[in-house]
Amino acid sequence: IALVKLGQSATQNELLAELIQLDIGSSSATGGLSPPVILLQPAEQPSKLRQIVIDGSNVAMSHGSNKIFSSHGIKIAVDYFRSRGHKEITVFVPMFRKETNPDDPVSDPKILTTLESEGILVWTPSKKINNRRMICYDDRYILKLAAETDGIVVSNDNYRDLTIESADFKRVVEERTLMYSFVNDRFMPPEDPLGRHGPTLDQFLMSNTTPRTAKQIPCPYGRKCTYGTKCKYYHTTHRVSVTDVLRKQAASKTTSLPILRHADNNVVKMSCSRTKSAVFNSSTTLTLPGSSEGQFGQLAPPPSTKSLLTSSMSSPMSSCSQISNNSPVVNGHRKLQRVPSVNPSMYPSTNTPLLFQQQQQQQQQQQQQQQQSQSSQPKESQSQMYYNLAAIFPEDRVRHVMSLYPLENDPQVICRLILEIFK
Repeated sequence: IALVKLGQSATQNELLAELIQLDIGSSSATGGLSPPVILLQPAEQPSKLRQIVIDGSNVAMSHGSNKIFSSHGIKIAVDYFRSRGHKEITVFVPMFRKETNPDDPVSDPKILTTLESEGILVWTPSKKINNRRMICYDDRYILKLAAETDGIVVSNDNYRDLTIESADFKRVVEERTLMYSFVNDRFMPPEDPLGRHGPTLDQFLMSNTTPRTAKQIPCPYGRKCTYGTKCKYYHTTHRVSVTDVLRKQAASKTTSLPILRHADNNVVKMSCSRTKSAVFNSSTTLTLPGSSEGQFGQLAPPPSTKSLLTSSMSSPMSSCSQISNNSPVVNGHRKLQRVPSVNPSMYPSTNTPLLFQQQQQQQQQQQQQQQQSQSSQPKESQSQMYYNLAAIFPEDRVRHVMSLYPLENDPQVICRLILEIFK
């Protein structure tokens, strides 16, 4: 409209002034009210609260000052999460807490019965066999349910014995465990469950948030940190742990030489090096430049030890006498010549077979020593390797893999096999 009114020869300032006047005129015609502007915003997905899994024994004993099993402490914790809007709450308590025991009293047992009727409290099984109580491990129930439902574990326990059983259990303990404190009868969890640089309590209890783990948070002390590899925060200068390296090696495909087996099913490893032994074979012939094949033929077989010693003692004198046979005699003394090199590829020497025999004898002695050491080392190396691997992996897995490969003495290969079999 402004271009029709002013024409195409109008300047930019005239067009702006005309547009302002048209805007003022339209607003006055509608009574000074501009049409409402509707802003379309994407609808936010409702945040779902995580399931709460409460360690009943830990909470009750903490509220009872580690002297009495306080059922009231469990009710306080349940009411706290109910007030925050959580609908899925589960409390695990061992079955033997139903029984009255003066040595281990339970306060307000009716509270436990009420929570059981509401479907919140779950008893972990236990029974008596020959007047001996057999209790199932309730901590395993807690971590298993939290791992399957992506829930939050409410406990002050570290679960050190269960973190090595499964990677899921370790992830739950490190990322989804909520600590707490009791101030009289008030349940108080921290507002920063994963530290100062982690998520807030509201974000931690939401299922649509992915809280940052302590490993991803940079250490505030940087290079001045004195915790070393035990620091919970991320350091760019720290090396990767051994377990992470082994997992990467197991995940990546490696090229290796095929395994050979003899008729007695013994595994034989092939050498990856291209070097060859410097020891000459007894069946090889030595041909020297300027000599015929008949002059220096096949080497003689190795003599006995006595003959070897006698020949080694007499070889210098015999070589001198052989060399000096053709030399002229001056002043009653024979002229000595330079002894040729002992390298068999350069000059023919009389003691070259002796050198080869000495090398063969040394090699035989080394092989005998290796066989004697290998007969005593496998048991020691196997037990030492089992002890070291059992500190990283579960003992049943290490025992299973080592039984499948009894002749394997390389711990890295055993680690890779454990990770491949128990993925």
